[in-house]
Amino acid sequence: MAESKRLTMDQMTAVLDNEPVAIFVTALDDKQLLYANSLAKEYLRQPDGQIASCYQIAGFDRPCPFCKAEKMSRTELLVREYTRPADGRIYQLSGKIIDWADRVAHIEYIQDITAKKREEEQIKALKEELQTTFSRIPCGLCVYRMDGSKIYPVFHNPAFYEIMGYSQEHKSSVEQETTYLGVHREDLPLLRKKIGETIEQNGIMRHTYRLWNDLKRRISVHTAGGVSESRERRQQNPLRCVQRRQRADAAGRGVKTC
Repeated sequence: MAESKRLTMDQMTAVLDNEPVAIFVTALDDKQLLYANSLAKEYLRQPDGQIASCYQIAGFDRPCPFCKAEKMSRTELLVREYTRPADGRIYQLSGKIIDWADRVAHIEYIQDITAKKREEEQIKALKEELQTTFSRIPCGLCVYRMDGSKIYPVFHNPAFYEIMGYSQEHKSSVEQETTYLGVHREDLPLLRKKIGETIEQNGIMRHTYRLWNDLKRRISVHTAGGVSESRERRQQNPLRCVQRRQRADAAGRGVKTC
């Protein structure tokens, strides 16, 4: 007889117990809590030490009026967000229908995304502030957010794109990630080194490099920038880097100035 390849209930719970996200399973008909891993128990635990049902932890004494369990499928996760009124923390919920111990149930994966959402709100507010303040200055300005060794673009003013000569397609790319688009291959290693040193030392950089723009024209770009500690950094958030860029002629004199 072929040996069954299905996981036993003990094997399944052993796997779920060690997952780095909170997971719980409730019966679809009466919302009875059938399983909760260690992280989920921390979310569901009541002051008296009892483990609550999913709707009790949301502050209700009956199934949540906004419950989406009946709309879940067996094939795809239904993803949504929930803000807990008690403390304002934001959770991403991802659920689907499964069979659990011969009962039709729904499994829910929970991630606390409070920090991520607050960071997104801070970046949105920063972009709006920068847009208002720097959109009309004549030199190119770009602001990056640094998290460890990674650099994320936050803002580029219109003059930046005018100087760099990027197409609309490349504008979208530049707004998503920093790839040193169009930088002359002979100048790229030193540019990377200069930026790395500036980040490491929280210093100031002045550097000129060559760039091929989307019009197939080679231009020289002078960049002056520095790393500063943002207000949020004091609350354990990343640093910001501000760079001012201007096109330079062959002698290195600025054609555009601030």
